[in-house]
Amino acid sequence: MKPSIPIVLIMLGGLFGAVITSGCATKTYVRKQVDPVSGKLDQVATKTDQQGQTLDQTKQSLDQTKQSLDQTRSTVEEDETKLSATNERAVSAVTGRMTPRERQTRRTRA
Repeated sequence: MKPSIPIVLIMLGGLFGAVITSGCATKTYVRKQVDPVSGKLDQVATKTDQQGQTLDQTKQSLDQTKQSLDQTRSTVEEDETKLSATNERAVSAVTGRMTPRERQTRRTRA
């Protein structure tokens, strides 16, 4: 025997109703489950924001330090060039000879 369509619909409707009513959680239950997780998530977000700000400050400080180091290197290079020229002049004064740089300088001036 073949069940009639209305009986099948009634059985499916009853089954659907049983599944829906037995599987629902109350708002209170959901709130109790979600609130602790939400609180932890807020703590992690706050901590992450603080670490991001600290990281930005560290990057700015590092950029300033790099700029200062570049300026110091430039000054050292200039001083080394001046010192080398001064040393060549001192050696030529002691020996009475012209250094290659002095010869080149005199040629360009003439």
